[in-house]
Amino acid sequence: MEIQSQNYLDKYLNSLIPSKRKEYTSFSCDYFCADEYNADLCADLIYNGYKTATCSLKYSYEVMNEDIPKPSHLQVVTNYKFLPICIIEVKSVKECKYSDVSESFFLKSVKI
Repeated sequence: MEIQSQNYLDKYLNSLIPSKRKEYTSFSCDYFCADEYNADLCADLIYNGYKTATCSLKYSYEVMNEDIPKPSHLQVVTNYKFLPICIIEVKSVKECKYSDVSESFFLKSVKI
């Protein structure tokens, strides 16, 4: 994790009461999307509470040899230039086929 994002995360964690802070043991830092325009837009939508859910391909985690996030995971969301924008918490994780993604999930992912 970049030092700026680590400092951002540490500041957040230090603002919590010790019992709450102990709930979090998994952390990451990244932006969403593959290009600057969309990564910055997505970070803004998350920061302003319009985007509250997301999805990923299991295959991506396997290829990158990364763990699938679990509940209580904290992620520092950055813009494309890796400047921290906000912190999100994974509340739940569900695995399903793409064809089984529900309309209600879509509506949670972006408030229109």
